[in-house]
Order: sequence, then C-alpha cells, then structure tokens
Amino acid sequence: MRRLLLVSICLLIAGLFTFTAAQKKAPAYKLTNIKIVPFEKKTGEFENEITDADTRAFFNEISKTYLVTVEVAGETGSFEAGRKIEIIVTEGGKIKARKLEQIDLIGDGGKVYMPLWIDGPLCAKTVITARIIGQKTASTLKRSFIIFQCGE
Repeated sequence: MRRLLLVSICLLIAGLFTFTAAQKKAPAYKLTNIKIVPFEKKTGEFENEITDADTRAFFNEISKTYLVTVEVAGETGSFEAGRKIEIIVTEGGKIKARKLEQIDLIGDGGKVYMPLWIDGPLCAKTVITARIIGQKTASTLKRSFIIFQCGE
C-alpha cells in the first residue's frame, strides 16, 4: 500500500513538472515589417509593393484596394494565447480600418504574417500603426504614406 502511494506521489510530481514546463511562456514577439501592396480590381492583379522610396502617384485610384501584411518575428513554433496584434489605418487623421486578431503560430524561419485589406480610394496621408497586445515587452511599428490624392 505504501509502495502504491509512493508511486502515485512520484507520478503526480512528474505530471506537475511536465505541466509547468509546458506552460513556459514564449519569448516576446517583435514587429519587424509592414508591407503594402496595391491590388487592381479591374485586372485582378497585384502590383509592386509600395516602398518608402516609391515615386508612383496614386490619384483617384478608385479601383484599387491595398493588402497590408505585418511581419511578426518570434521563436519558431511558438504560440501564446492572448497575444494579439492590433492594426489601425488612418487616412487624413481619421480611422479607415482597424483589426484586432490573435497572433497565429510562428512559422518556420521565426515569422508569421498578419494581413489586413484596406478599401480604396485613399485620398490623404495614410498611416498604418501595428502593435502587439498581451506581452510585457512592447512592440509597435508605424508606416506613413503621403502618395495618395483625390480630386476632380
């Protein structure tokens, strides 16, 4: 009887140790890039990414939408329930789009890409702000685009 009790206690301790080890939090995630790619609805084609050095002018582009992807870096294979990404897009100081979503499992290479579609047209300075919620270490990233204009 004592032997059975001793074995049960050992199994309980081993189970608690395993459970505690499994509960180890993943290292902090970091936002590393924001990418914006125009999509032309008339042709169904993606255009080249808009970069900081882009010289294209987007004027009255009513048939374009924009795919924003925010790159999140972390430990490959990690997932932390409660870690979310918030992406806010403002156009001319007004909120154009907002998304709050659980961050997916970090893939091979230590990255996962979180998408957001922005409907066009965009007619003023557009700012995309992303931040991670639910971890102690803050991570925020911002991109600004001034190449959008509308008129007659």
